[in-house]
Amino acid sequence: MFLNGVTKPILEESNYSAFWGKPLKLKAFEDKPINYEQPYFYARGALIQDLIRVDYQGNPIIDFKDRGAWEQGKEYTDGRSYPYEGDDVWHLDCRWRCIVESTTQEPKWNATDWVMVSGNEKLSLELYSDGGFVYRPNSSFTANITAKVFMGNEDITAFIDDLDWKWTRETGNINGDNAWNVNHAGNTNKLTITQDDMDDLSDYSKFICTAYVRDGKEIKKIDKEVVI
Repeated sequence: MFLNGVTKPILEESNYSAFWGKPLKLKAFEDKPINYEQPYFYARGALIQDLIRVDYQGNPIIDFKDRGAWEQGKEYTDGRSYPYEGDDVWHLDCRWRCIVESTTQEPKWNATDWVMVSGNEKLSLELYSDGGFVYRPNSSFTANITAKVFMGNEDITAFIDDLDWKWTRETGNINGDNAWNVNHAGNTNKLTITQDDMDDLSDYSKFICTAYVRDGKEIKKIDKEVVI
């Protein structure tokens, strides 16, 4: 124990400058997560070359550092080796954490070497048409519709297998809809519709696109519909 500024027999808290051992119950330690049955080092300052934090079992505690924007070709780590610093990066408006010993892999929705720690993981499906979505009965109409799947702001359409797309039509004409669905069973994320795909006897023609997203762990179904 090192004392400082002692001027009288009875010590005050300000006299305790440093100690090594079980901590005294000083006011400075109140409301702190201190185990008074274990030794501590207490001092105003310290010059330390190697400071390794461990848990109660002696395992190193990884200190994850924000490395800024992800850089292609740069090597990142999960910090399992000394100096036990793991890498977090920012990419596609999300924060990612490295979970392997070493990687140059791009962090993205289906990456094996990264896990998203903050950001938008919501899946969405959007439909885009070059001919609009307005049809007047008994008139000429052609629309090329493209479906895109997003996870947050990341376009993951290219990762959807061709067999994981499905288009269905709903008009209230069950027989006609079933026939249409069979005829368009091979469509992927693109669909061309004309006036022949409409049911003029119905009040509406609804087209539903469904995609199945496989991330290696589970299959997620998303869909989007448009009424023409």
